[in-house]
Amino acid sequence: MNTRIYKFSFKTEAHFSEGTLDKSSCTFMADTLYSALCLEALRQGKLDKFHEANKEGQLKFSDAFPFIGERLYLPKPVLQISFSEQKKSITKENIINRKLYKKMKYICLDLFDDYLNGKDIIAKNGFDNLGVSALRTKNAIRNGTAETLPYHVGTFRFEKGNGLYVICAYADDSQANMADELFKGLELSGIGGKRSAGLGRFNLEILKEGKAVESLNKLLSRNLSGEHIYNMSLCVCLPKENELNEAMNSASYCLVKRSGFVAPVSGVTEVLKKKDMYLFAAGSCFKKKFQGDIYNVARGTPYPVYRYAKPLFIEVESHE
Repeated sequence: MNTRIYKFSFKTEAHFSEGTLDKSSCTFMADTLYSALCLEALRQGKLDKFHEANKEGQLKFSDAFPFIGERLYLPKPVLQISFSEQKKSITKENIINRKLYKKMKYICLDLFDDYLNGKDIIAKNGFDNLGVSALRTKNAIRNGTAETLPYHVGTFRFEKGNGLYVICAYADDSQANMADELFKGLELSGIGGKRSAGLGRFNLEILKEGKAVESLNKLLSRNLSGEHIYNMSLCVCLPKENELNEAMNSASYCLVKRSGFVAPVSGVTEVLKKKDMYLFAAGSCFKKKFQGDIYNVARGTPYPVYRYAKPLFIEVESHE
């Protein structure tokens, strides 16, 4: 499969839910992206075609990951890594570094293999000044009364030159062109809060070639060999029931709860909640690859509501 990168440079603050309205993450996950793209596909009359392409694995998407300037970042693998410098002695500096490694969530693409090989990348990784979190205070009129009640909305504002990017792996140009059109539609509608509230507006850049695309292509296509080879997912995922036992064998993972509400459609006024699911988080590592699926999480709707949970794997090696 070939690779394409979609970069989001946000013009406004954004709200990426962490389960509560008053907190916002700095990123969003592939299932959130897929829901937004499905709405765009519905508007463009391409929903069935888009869903089928994803269901069959002809289109795959990563979670949204940060970029700082020209540097792209990947999620830290959920693996035990032994760092050679920390083995030499127990010093104050090494203890501090261990804490920094524990807190680290993202690793620069150019340093990814160095990290897996146990090299010290703390100083070079430079993951700071991505942006700042904020808390907006809003007022709402509830229960049909004139009384206004305050509520808080957590937001994230990216510093100039920073933002998020999504990896798209595609089988052929027709799938990629469809994805391009949907992302361009998403640029107009926004992601990460309501545009009417001044949230989630971004400029889109599509990278089809260049150093970053070539580096990601190599990661996605490489075939490593050895005792400690794992398949790391770049997005939230969940094996099918018949894949679960094999996938769990020697796996190293984190779980994340995914919930939410159904986006309103014509003729439906009731706010309905999606079924809750627990998915493997991006960075989870598995000895055995699996296909995963796109699950129907509808609850009380006459139409399906999709939760994207198909992995996009890269091979990594743990030097335990």
